[in-house]
Amino acid sequence: SLFFHEDFTKALIITPFEITYMASGGITSLNESLWVASSFFTPRMLESKIYRVSQKLFALIALTQFLIIGGISSFMTIVGCFPYIRAGELVHVRLFMVAPCIAFFVIVPSVQIPLWKGAYGRFMDAIQNADKPPSKTKAV
Repeated sequence: SLFFHEDFTKALIITPFEITYMASGGITSLNESLWVASSFFTPRMLESKIYRVSQKLFALIALTQFLIIGGISSFMTIVGCFPYIRAGELVHVRLFMVAPCIAFFVIVPSVQIPLWKGAYGRFMDAIQNADKPPSKTKAV
């Protein structure tokens, strides 16, 4: 959008799902902010079950929302752009809009789905206290 600002603005007004797609990546920022905030927590807070479960739940929710919102927005952007590309309207801009949306579907199976499965497994472990390291006991 730096080089074709007016063209991108016109294209985004006609294809608003592209804006939603771009914003879907911001959803994970809430989860990342919890990681930063937790660096200031006491060890006792970090070991509490409520923190361990909620931290894993936030990661799972962020990934799920990203997959759903990003997927729907990507699909709708691709579908919305192709008639304009075929008609020859702002083809250079539309191709730049469609490329990351297609890449979303290429990357999801190899990166995002395994991340989601891992987050789900860690969440289930936290609920069952399986994520807590064994406590250190003194030998007598």
